[in-house]
Amino acid sequence: MNIVPSMIHGYGASQFVDMLRSELKLELDDSIRILGGMSNLNLLITDRKKQYVVKIPALQLEYQKNPYDMQWTIHGIAYRHSLSTRPVAKGTLGNGLPYLVTEYEQGITKTNPQSFQEDELALIRNAQRKFSHIEIPVSCYDHPTAYLSMKKNHLEQVSNNDESHSSPLCDFLEKMRDFGTKLEEEMIELPRWPSDTVHGDLRPSNVILKENSIVFVDFEETFRGNSFYDYAYFFAEPKGRYEVTVDSPLVRNRENLEAILNLLPLALFSCLIWTFTRLVHIEMSIVEENLANPSVRTELIKYFRQKSVQLADTLEVVT
Repeated sequence: MNIVPSMIHGYGASQFVDMLRSELKLELDDSIRILGGMSNLNLLITDRKKQYVVKIPALQLEYQKNPYDMQWTIHGIAYRHSLSTRPVAKGTLGNGLPYLVTEYEQGITKTNPQSFQEDELALIRNAQRKFSHIEIPVSCYDHPTAYLSMKKNHLEQVSNNDESHSSPLCDFLEKMRDFGTKLEEEMIELPRWPSDTVHGDLRPSNVILKENSIVFVDFEETFRGNSFYDYAYFFAEPKGRYEVTVDSPLVRNRENLEAILNLLPLALFSCLIWTFTRLVHIEMSIVEENLANPSVRTELIKYFRQKSVQLADTLEVVT
């Protein structure tokens, strides 16, 4: 994205920078840019020596506690293992807006699995394996149906007034409930999960490639379970379809391939849950204005339809 905003959460850009100066005690210059974001708004700020990423919520709500408390903890643990950017600060601005600040990491991000070279995929695999063995105090799911149940509960919480949703959201909700039922039937016979640490949102854009290493960002979905879910999500989340093959450095053998393919429908379902949630929030007019323009809604609807067809094909059901 990398654009200069005029307003941020109802404040002028210069006023928002002043608030950050006061809170962070940094000698920030006046520039501020939007790096991107969907669940959060990621802002790039600069002082005389370094650049920082400020993460603030995408939703315009009143926050009783800082939603970044756990991400702060995970960032700190992952940073000590050279797997994340350095956490700098977390807190609440004077207007009650929570924030998380990390050092900006120079590197390359990509948007789809096919754009990675084999050596880059090998770096991701090694880093993810290292991450999976780190003890992090997050929710643990001992079976894919337990993780699915959590996602289905989230869906019902978001859609508790489903009769008021506009088209096509009512249709999307019905489709997801059908998918959830089918998924539970498909996954009930799968083996129990280990207690690996799972990034949970390992999309290509959450990987920063450096010269001979990588770091991960955005730990909002981190949990304990089966680390093969990360690989399934890596292939499931990007726009388009990407075949998972045994030749990929992320896969390497047929046993791993089977494990990833078994979790691909669950990863696709998670993509749909996230997309539906954002569409509901846009409909409720609680999404920060930089992330809620009409083109965003159009793209989200297009993405939902694409991924629902992909999930239906994977489950061999009729859309």
